[in-house]
Amino acid sequence: SRHLETLLLSHTDTKNTRLVEQGVRLESLEEGLEKVVNGKFVFIDEGPVFAYQFRDNCDISFIGGNFQPFDYAFGLPKESPYASLINKQLLKYREEGLIQQLWEKWSPVNDDCSNKLGSVLTLDMGRLSGMF
Repeated sequence: SRHLETLLLSHTDTKNTRLVEQGVRLESLEEGLEKVVNGKFVFIDEGPVFAYQFRDNCDISFIGGNFQPFDYAFGLPKESPYASLINKQLLKYREEGLIQQLWEKWSPVNDDCSNKLGSVLTLDMGRLSGMF
């Protein structure tokens, strides 16, 4: 199972678990893209995955923001001498704007598609639940 699926299934709100239970399990991102392009299919996945994998495809639109946000973490051995150093550097990079600069650098935006983007609509579980 994918990370998003695990998050939705373990959520306390049953609307989230229904998304997985009533959804279609895909074999690949490409299969999801094909279904979206062919119509009448909504593909829910992690925003960075979409942004990178489908950066050159103008046949799909992305709408909404995070409706199931989560953070990334670094796993280190207990009592690691590197934990403090990594924490300090990450905080420094965030405060200096370096993390945002890197995000913008590696989060591709295809200007050729800018006229085809859908309107921005914040999605929450209440709006999605009526789809099933």
